[in-house]
Amino acid sequence: MGTKGHYGDNTLGNTLSVVSLVEGIAGWCQAVQGVASFRQGLKAISMGFGAKAATLVKAAKTQDGKIRSISVDLQREAQCGALDRSFADLILGSYIAHAKVGSVWYASMAAYGDAPELLELRNQRALAETVVIVLGQDGKWVYLLELHFANRLSSGAGAMLTSLCDTLCQTWSCRSPGVFSESLLDRQPETLNVTLAAPLLSDLNPAGLSRAEFRVCLLLSHGLNRDVLAKELKISSSTLRSHLRQIYDKAECRNLSDLLRRLLLVGPSPAQETPLVTAIERRAISHQSVA
Repeated sequence: MGTKGHYGDNTLGNTLSVVSLVEGIAGWCQAVQGVASFRQGLKAISMGFGAKAATLVKAAKTQDGKIRSISVDLQREAQCGALDRSFADLILGSYIAHAKVGSVWYASMAAYGDAPELLELRNQRALAETVVIVLGQDGKWVYLLELHFANRLSSGAGAMLTSLCDTLCQTWSCRSPGVFSESLLDRQPETLNVTLAAPLLSDLNPAGLSRAEFRVCLLLSHGLNRDVLAKELKISSSTLRSHLRQIYDKAECRNLSDLLRRLLLVGPSPAQETPLVTAIERRAISHQSVA
């Protein structure tokens, strides 16, 4: 016999609910491995966990509070529009930059749980609880899964959700490079982060590139291929691949072709010959052609 317990509207002990949970986790795993889109993965998670909506969140740890998110709304209503933002910053508050991976946060227990935005969300969509799971941290970013429920979760449902966090976090840590950025690019243009419209190599540094990543992009923008670029920067091919994975994620590019298009459409201005451009870059630009 299965263990009895309630999860939102569902009884965890019955076969249908167990199947839904398994299907939800399976859909999530397919998304993080790039087999399915994150929208499909979020839909599977929402249906499996009995949630009305789900949001995958990439939030900056810095004070600028930049947040990028992908949402799926199973109760999309004409009168209130589609869910298109994250509320994790209100639920976690200042802890968002330091929250433990695998921890679970409830809006009903948050210091800012009565914030106007959350109250409006509950009233418009008849929601009773929002739960945020900390999936992982990566440099300047923290990744979160946000679930919205029509009913408060019972103690049994909360325990089940917590027990599944390890699986969600482990699969997230093994995700295919660039899958989150690829899903962001699948959104409608009007929902994309406007700061990324600025040239990657501008003084604004909109993608938050490190010095090493900036150098890689600069040399790519001047036509060097990967083999020549690694030689000029005196780094290994594996280090270059690591830089490129980080750049794809930060610049929200699917692959090298996407990145090159972005760099060539709006290349650096003459003002970009800043201290970031060292003698290595200038020598490469002057004397090296594409192989």
